[in-house]
Amino acid sequence: MAGIKEVILKYDGIQIDYDETTYFPNGLIDEEDGVKSVLVLTDKGGWSVNFSNDSDDEYNLSNVCDFLKNNTFKAIANYQIETDDTSGISGELHLNGTIKHSEEDGGLLVKDASDVIDNDWEKIGEREPYECVVHSTTFPHEVTIILEDGSEKNIQAANEAILFIEKNT
Repeated sequence: MAGIKEVILKYDGIQIDYDETTYFPNGLIDEEDGVKSVLVLTDKGGWSVNFSNDSDDEYNLSNVCDFLKNNTFKAIANYQIETDDTSGISGELHLNGTIKHSEEDGGLLVKDASDVIDNDWEKIGEREPYECVVHSTTFPHEVTIILEDGSEKNIQAANEAILFIEKNT
């Protein structure tokens, strides 16, 4: 049997987009001074994480089973995490806030906001994307294992995927 070339874990959960923007309290974008703000959009959605030997240490084939054993996944999206379409849940503006990396869980958070209000699309200026955080509180819903000969194996249960990977590495 061919060895494993790549493993793709597919998750469902939430995606949290952090954008820098300006809030205009009266909606007069061209006529009033705005307030520097952070827009935090929370969406339902899915994403996949690609593990291969070409990946960095975090998403390498040598540690894919460690991720499969965890029933949660949270990370800042990068080139190895491909996000899917989302459906919106909520959006809020953190007035005068700044985006900081969370040392506790590897995600992001907004610090020093003077106020938090519901997002009002009519009262914000251009958005400058900062980062997207993906978060799931369940095991991956599907694991795709790509073998060196180009064939694929799709597995629904994380524990079955672990057994297959351990047997073929």
